Amino acid sequence: MTARPDSGRTISRRRLLLGTAAGATLAGLSVAAPAQAAVSTTVPTTVDIVIHPDSFTAPSQLRGGSVTFRVSTPEPGGRSLLLVKLRSGVSLDRYLTALAATSAWDPADRAAAERELEACAENLGGAVVTPDSRVSFTQFLLPGTYHLVNFDYTSATAVPQVKPVTVTGLGTPRFPDVDDYVLHRERNGTASFLLPNRKLRATGEHLVVNTTRHNNEAVLSRLADGATAEDVAVYFEAIKNGQWPTESPVTTMPVGLAPISGGQKAIVRTELPAGAYLLYSYATNPVTGHARATEGMYRLVTLV
Repeated sequence: MTARPDSGRTISRRRLLLGTAAGATLAGLSVAAPAQAAVSTTVPTTVDIVIHPDSFTAPSQLRGGSVTFRVSTPEPGGRSLLLVKLRSGVSLDRYLTALAATSAWDPADRAAAERELEACAENLGGAVVTPDSRVSFTQFLLPGTYHLVNFDYTSATAVPQVKPVTVTGLGTPRFPDVDDYVLHRERNGTASFLLPNRKLRATGEHLVVNTTRHNNEAVLSRLADGATAEDVAVYFEAIKNGQWPTESPVTTMPVGLAPISGGQKAIVRTELPAGAYLLYSYATNPVTGHARATEGMYRLVTLV
């Protein structure tokens, strides 16, 4: 069945990904402190942020260096916290206009909006959260002005609340230790994930490094029992072709790291049940306008 436009917007990725499993829940990503702090006499900066539909807690000023954001939400549909730094001369209104346009129905319009978005700001990560999951991410921030964006992926028409954050000075000089890593890479115009193997620590810190030229995210959803790589490929191909599958190979809403720009890195900490998961990026391809996952940017992984 072909999906129809919804007020000029794409169908929510959560509705598409979950299919008939909309009521499933996901055990949370951890808010625990990093496993081992870098050697420093300065205590790392930690920020707790609770996202509501029309508001969120956030400091107006914080100390730079290694900063960990611990994010949660009571919102049933889930939310995303984006951390961005506007490029020189770019207004916040211009950035928000581009952000809203990335949910346009037509792929060509989405591609143009994604290119404009990349021209407007540098994405430094963030958290994709649900009521059943809390996500912590760590970023290294130099002194300057940044913006935190309370973004609802399910409604492009809703104007997100934005709070500027001024970073002063430098605290902890480096990232904490990590347990494993995930790379975004690009070969011959095709973006993919590179991992040491198909296993990630269920509880631990994961370094995410984007070596591509464009924005990408790293989110996880629990795979349905018996779901195969072929099932996932068929499912995403249907979405790419504008169809609305009635069943999904995943059973939980996405949680994890919001998009980071090419050349950026961040740490996301998870505390998830062991098992089979789908690791993917649903960021928009600025050339085709399709979600990266529908073009093969995903990996079936096992959390151990």
